Amino acid sequence: MTISILAFAVAVVIALKELIQCISGSIMKAVGRPFKLGDRIEFHNIRGDVIDHNVLTTTILELGPDQMTQQLTGRAIVLLVHVRTTHAPCRNLQKHSGNR
Repeated sequence: MTISILAFAVAVVIALKELIQCISGSIMKAVGRPFKLGDRIEFHNIRGDVIDHNVLTTTILELGPDQMTQQLTGRAIVLLVHVRTTHAPCRNLQKHSGNR
């Protein structure tokens, strides 16, 4: 009986893993406030301007492929909160460079 309860609990945690990561990422984002709308961020070599963020996602307008390129590509990229906060660092380029 205890093995089946344990197996059920493990199955529930595995099934809810994404949701748990999104909630924990949202809490980290709310407490840390790493960026706001209009800030320029970089994540996994993707740079762009934050145009929307909510509890589960952040949307950015992508910048050109070169570090020196400041032109938008026109692509809107949606980043999941848990991927951004748990798998790779997200740099706020607006705080460091001070220019646009």
